[in-house]
Amino acid sequence: MKRILYLIAIAISVFSFNACERTELSETVNSVQTIEQSDLNVAQFCPSHNVKVENGMMIFDSKIAYDVTLIEILHSNPELVEEWYKSIGVETFYQVFNQVVKAENAIDSHLRSLSESEQEYWKKQPEYHSAAYDEAIVNGILIASQKEGNSTYDYNLADKTVAPLINTIRLVQIEDKIYQYNDNSIVIVDKEDIDLLKSKNLETNEKTIVITYDDCNLKSVNSSYNWTQIVDFKYTTSNRHRARFWIDGHSELVIHKFDDGSWSNDHCSDYIDCTFYLRIECQKKNFWGNWVWETDVPSTTINASWNYNYGSYDSDPYITYGCGLYDRDINYVPSYNCSPNPSSICPTSPINNLVLVGNGYYYPVTPHGRWHTATAYFFSHPFEVHGNATATIEGCSYIFNYSW
Repeated sequence: MKRILYLIAIAISVFSFNACERTELSETVNSVQTIEQSDLNVAQFCPSHNVKVENGMMIFDSKIAYDVTLIEILHSNPELVEEWYKSIGVETFYQVFNQVVKAENAIDSHLRSLSESEQEYWKKQPEYHSAAYDEAIVNGILIASQKEGNSTYDYNLADKTVAPLINTIRLVQIEDKIYQYNDNSIVIVDKEDIDLLKSKNLETNEKTIVITYDDCNLKSVNSSYNWTQIVDFKYTTSNRHRARFWIDGHSELVIHKFDDGSWSNDHCSDYIDCTFYLRIECQKKNFWGNWVWETDVPSTTINASWNYNYGSYDSDPYITYGCGLYDRDINYVPSYNCSPNPSSICPTSPINNLVLVGNGYYYPVTPHGRWHTATAYFFSHPFEVHGNATATIEGCSYIFNYSW
């Protein structure tokens, strides 16, 4: 599949943002602070970690800073987050998605406000979309649903969980690496090699890592390493509203070429890829009777617990590097505190009464992401995950129970 590579090669200064003024809190982190201004309480989004910006691309000093900021955005009011984006000069996929939802809903509200005769006329006309929608589709930010009777859309990304932190030219920097998220691949380069992203032959360049996703949604893999759970939508009595909660989970060893010309395989690699996120979808029927994204979304309460393990050859007494005959299971990934509930580990199991108010969310949980061995020993098998989850949508009889 053709990749569209975007790059701005204009050198400007790097700006660092501590987001906004904040009230100091002891041993706690809060993603939304309240500031007194002329006796008015003005809420604004304040990420816990500093965020640098260069050429409209966010730069994070650590993976923890990246992960925590992502979680804080998903817990915050999208309108406050949008104001923060504007203040630092960044436009993200997440921001575009929310703008399109609002623009599409404005069309629907306008049509429903017309007289009965005018409504009858427009119902006979082909469905049309907002300028924001058309622009997002043309620019490859969003991709339209191909299902009949469905006018929803989704992020045109291999890993959709990154939507709140990558800009519309698909870039983000974590430590000294730049990540480019395409529609079916992820490209990783050192920050000093950013110009390589213009190259047409990234897969053959020794300075780049290219992860290709043949099917980036509900990918089918070895059953031992696939814990995806999805059920049909549940409907209200009027059948004009529906919702579902689901889990996409699978893990694979990354197959790639080493510097010496040899290849990793599905039993020996220095990289593990893991997809593990919670998904919330709330939809309604629009003026033409097609399913679209809901704008007035009730809160969803999630409880979940799980355990996981991966394999490493670091117990093999006969090797000092790479893969051997003897491996062991490891069930620990370093975790950290993050808001809005700093008293518990996030986003690691368990999740207790997590409340989300939003739509189209991809909520990543441990061990989602790409993992590289920190030792001289390689991985013997990817993540295997077992657990259970319950999601309840407020004001509805929607209760989703999963176990895997």
